[in-house]
Amino acid sequence: TMGTPFWWPDSFPYSYEIQLKYFFLFSLLSLCCSLLGIFVYVRYRAKRSLDIKYYLHELAHFLRDQQTKAYKKLLSKGKSDDSDRETEQLQSYAKNVCDRVKDYFTRLIKDTTVEVAIRLATESTEDVKAQKIVYTTVGRSSGLSSKREGTTEGISANEGIPRFFIEEKESRGILIYNDLNKASLIGAYKWTTNDRNFPDEIKTMMVAPLNAWDGKRQSMIGILYITSRESNAFSIIYVDSMRFVADIVAKAFEHFICQRKHLNKL
Repeated sequence: TMGTPFWWPDSFPYSYEIQLKYFFLFSLLSLCCSLLGIFVYVRYRAKRSLDIKYYLHELAHFLRDQQTKAYKKLLSKGKSDDSDRETEQLQSYAKNVCDRVKDYFTRLIKDTTVEVAIRLATESTEDVKAQKIVYTTVGRSSGLSSKREGTTEGISANEGIPRFFIEEKESRGILIYNDLNKASLIGAYKWTTNDRNFPDEIKTMMVAPLNAWDGKRQSMIGILYITSRESNAFSIIYVDSMRFVADIVAKAFEHFICQRKHLNKL
């Protein structure tokens, strides 16, 4: 294996004759190929940037329109719908938000397996005296199985991700999970029935708290999940984008919830 390969010449000439016209043509062809490659790359980056900005605007546009409708209803002093109808409206609203956030992060991360879910804080009906806060899923993006709704379960404020955000004083931070098993061992994640029923739908995730006015004080009114079926899909470079989206989504749900409470008092 250390011998000379068969194609290696016995000796090298001291000089080579290069014709100027061929050298010029080769240089021109190399320059044109380089410029074409740069053009294609810049065009791809510009198109991707425009797509990302477009879907971010679509999210803001949807939230603005829904907030306008809510204020119109509030100013008209219309009667609040029954509880079942309000729940349906909230779930429909949350699903639309999830789908638009999904469109944005799919293009930002360049991952077609990205999905989104939102949990909101509710009072547990199991123990009225304790009034324990439970975070319940109210919306999922279209790529997650619809069967999840039948086996979904709430996560108490003193368990898993909610506990970590609240007790570890990280309510302004972002959590990135690359290994859910290891996270569950240190108490930073709680396995649910849906995690066991749909193990292939979520491999990694990025999680942000939804901090807003709950009607009495500033608190964590919900949790935003960005998930992926790919390993190591998320990194620190997406943290600022996640925080920005979480802030505008939290503000939107604050208006939605407070408007509903106000209507109930009319």
